[in-house]
Amino acid sequence: MTERAPVTAENREIGRVAAEIFGGEQNVHTWWDPDRRHNVDILSCVGSPEPDVTAYVTLTLSNHPLPSMTDDLRVELMGSCDSAVDRFPEVMASCAFNIIENAPVIGPGVVFPGAISFHGLSSTMEHALFLPPFLTDASRQTLVLPTRTVAWLRLLPISEAEFQHVAAHGFMSLLDVMNVARPNVYDINRASVL
Repeated sequence: MTERAPVTAENREIGRVAAEIFGGEQNVHTWWDPDRRHNVDILSCVGSPEPDVTAYVTLTLSNHPLPSMTDDLRVELMGSCDSAVDRFPEVMASCAFNIIENAPVIGPGVVFPGAISFHGLSSTMEHALFLPPFLTDASRQTLVLPTRTVAWLRLLPISEAEFQHVAAHGFMSLLDVMNVARPNVYDINRASVL
């Protein structure tokens, strides 16, 4: 594919809901894979969920069915980073392209090794851990649309030591450690909690 995929009514609904969840100053950009076979639209919400933080949400990843899921269940990614890190959407896009191209099993607790270090954005964080979204309104955990149900996954950058902890003890154990340590998860160069 060398042309941008058309934006559907369902894509617009995903964007509307994401914009409603995050607020802030909003913009949508289209990102392409290196071979220009796939693209993904990413909504940025500057100043959300905190000042000096930008939330990012994919809007068109769910156009792609995933063999590891039932036909109508799809995913969209969300992540947040310090607004000074303007290349964080590259990470979001490359994770989306990995899901589209390689159809890996995706869900809470899955780690994409090297997803952060590949882009050279951090001296401490290396991998992308996918988590359930932390939405205050539980009814928004999934979005039911006419042709698909969209589940949100949150992308959290983690260190090598945190990755090893997830591999050994599961992602819920890492979240327990993080709840005690209370790191600034929007800081791509935060210290590892382990």
